[in-house]
Amino acid sequence: MGQKIIKCSQCEEEFETGFDYRMHWEVHLDAYFNQIQKETPKSQE
Repeated sequence: MGQKIIKCSQCEEEFETGFDYRMHWEVHLDAYFNQIQKETPKSQE
């Protein structure tokens, strides 16, 4: 097993490769989009 060099910013899990990290991050994707949607002010039309 190689050295784990990438840490998930959401859960602190560590990964050896960018691909492993990318596949893992899908777990957090819905929560991330919901958070961004709440933080983004709606345009006033």
